[in-house]
Amino acid sequence: MTTLRLVLVSGLLTMVACSVSVTTDHDKNVDFSRFQTWAWAPEVGSVSEDARLANRNADQAVRDAIELEFVGKGYVMLDPDVSQLLVLYHLSLTERIEISDIDRYYGLNNPYFGWQMQGSSPVATSYDEGTLIIDLIERETKKPVWRGIGRKQIVSLSKTEEARRNIRSAVADIMKEYPPK
Repeated sequence: MTTLRLVLVSGLLTMVACSVSVTTDHDKNVDFSRFQTWAWAPEVGSVSEDARLANRNADQAVRDAIELEFVGKGYVMLDPDVSQLLVLYHLSLTERIEISDIDRYYGLNNPYFGWQMQGSSPVATSYDEGTLIIDLIERETKKPVWRGIGRKQIVSLSKTEEARRNIRSAVADIMKEYPPK
């Protein structure tokens, strides 16, 4: 039973670590059904000053993924001077520290299988959290109408294809929420 519990908890933690946490916000007074065209805003995108992201690959991966999502939704890309929506994005990495408490009673040293230690030990874990923000601006009014934010724990930045898949997945998860219902 203890082994099964450990396997289930490990699986759950893996799923949580791999999933993208998405939040969105939008202007409730905007009729999103009238939008059919989009363009990159003149000051499009910014990849964080973090040297791990400051490369053309990250920028192109975000652009490709966003374009794919808009095409899938039936939007047409036009010149920024005539499109209905302008798209901006920001990609960043933040180092996070998580402190957890490991209760030794439920570990391998429990009273049913051997000796036990009382109490718990705090464990600090450092990880990178990637954040992608996608903003949609109504060109005519120059006002933001929708924002999607995705956050995910990043396991590796050294594998280019894995990073592209992560970006593609994050953009898809964020854009599932657009247009708002």
